[in-house]
Amino acid sequence: MSWAWCGTCHIQILKGHIYKIMDPDERHTHSKIQDTSENSGLACQIPVNAELNNLVFKIMERT
Repeated sequence: MSWAWCGTCHIQILKGHIYKIMDPDERHTHSKIQDTSENSGLACQIPVNAELNNLVFKIMERT
């Protein structure tokens, strides 16, 4: 995937894990967002598949 430019879909994973390595575009955008952690990412970059079963996350507010 790619794009990952705006960061408006920043999420914090509360339960579960997504087994995906951030591509360079996502990593760059992620580095510009405040309050990121190892458990955060961009929802637009998450493939929709069975790995999401029971995943719990919240959409972070933009600051």
